[in-house]
Amino acid sequence: AVRADSATERVRQQVGALAAQDYRAGARPSLLDVLFTAQDPQDLLDRTAALDVVARGRVAALRRLADTRAVALDERARAEAAVDRQQQATAALHLARQRAERSAADAAAALAEVTATRDDVLGRLAALQHTSLALEQQRQQGLALDAAAQAAAWLARQRPAGQAPAAPAGPGSGEGDPNTSGSAGTAGGPPGGGASAAAGEAVVAWARGRIGLPYQWGGAGPDSYDCSGLTMRAWEQAGVELPHYAASQYAESEHVRYASLRPGDLIFYATDTGDPASIHHVTLYAGDGMMIEAPYTGATVRLAPVRWRDAMPWAGRP
Repeated sequence: AVRADSATERVRQQVGALAAQDYRAGARPSLLDVLFTAQDPQDLLDRTAALDVVARGRVAALRRLADTRAVALDERARAEAAVDRQQQATAALHLARQRAERSAADAAAALAEVTATRDDVLGRLAALQHTSLALEQQRQQGLALDAAAQAAAWLARQRPAGQAPAAPAGPGSGEGDPNTSGSAGTAGGPPGGGASAAAGEAVVAWARGRIGLPYQWGGAGPDSYDCSGLTMRAWEQAGVELPHYAASQYAESEHVRYASLRPGDLIFYATDTGDPASIHHVTLYAGDGMMIEAPYTGATVRLAPVRWRDAMPWAGRP
């Protein structure tokens, strides 16, 4: 468009120069003037030809001016259309950017919602794991009630007719106090000499090989264990069969004072240490004040210091 405008301006200047030339020269003779003033035919022909040449030159100049002006107008229209298209493209780009920003905001909101949902699910999972531990304790308590009933029935069968049942020994009651010294006793359970010290050492050695395996409710190996499943499998290595219930293991083990505790003995925990039916956990004494246990859901079999809180008055020796 700029080049067409320049060409038009050059032609316009040429036409202007012709107009200025005519002005300076005055009025040019017309064809009639030539006819009446010609001196001879040849002069007439010469002057008529000159008039025709001059006329054709001016017409050509005016045509060039019209043509270049038309080209300039066409190029200007094309330029304006190009500018309009550019403006439309800019507007479309701006709209696309706005849509992209809205999409990014929607994606961020969706991510926040997913994150919140994930956190809620994780919280619920943690609560469910805690609930499963409570259910495990309730299961153990229920099984303990059954085991205690079986033990009571066994004692009733062993007691002579007419003899009153003996009161169970508990913490602070002298003979049954786990903190008093003395030799092993058998109060509150079936009689028996219990396994040898060598068998207990072998049991502990086997249990040490299970350290690090996951706790699983009801697990009895080989890849996961619960508390009574671990002690049952450990003593199975020594040829001793134990039930898969902590309270039943207490009922079927020889009861020994803690002063006589040795590796392989079982330590039981209860919500009421005066009531064997409330036993909910059992561990394996490893010596030197340490024990091996499968503690709870989410943990692994581990070696830990003996905990005396909530421990039953007697340890157990299968």
